Amino acid sequence: MVIFTAKFWNFMSKLTFGISILPILVAIGFGLHTSNFLETAIAAEAEIIELIPRESDGSTLFAPVYVFEDIEGNEIKKYSSTASFPPPGQVGDKIEILYSKEEPKKSRQNTFFDKWGISAITGGLGVFYLLLSALIIYLTGKQLKKERE
Repeated sequence: MVIFTAKFWNFMSKLTFGISILPILVAIGFGLHTSNFLETAIAAEAEIIELIPRESDGSTLFAPVYVFEDIEGNEIKKYSSTASFPPPGQVGDKIEILYSKEEPKKSRQNTFFDKWGISAITGGLGVFYLLLSALIIYLTGKQLKKERE
């Protein structure tokens, strides 16, 4: 049976500390992408025309299908890539969306999760593991120093 020592945990925590920077960088990248999108995004009102059920871990989530008119008068139909429970509304309800003038089909709902969800989740996980590994590095460092004395 292998006994894990303070030296082992110190090493593993330093490795985790380094790796936890990756999701933080991913979060920054997605955040910059979203920020650039929001600078030129056009807000519009869309109508939910259908709710598509999706099974997830034994529960049902609903992804809206909505239509909106872009600034050139074209009707755009969008199948949302995000699903939720409760759904964002019922068929016939209006929701606010954001879209790019150059690519109106790449619209997204004007909600926190649709704009910042990936950044918030990956950044939050990265910061959590960064802080946790820093704490373990500190505690095992104290233990190693105590063992040397």
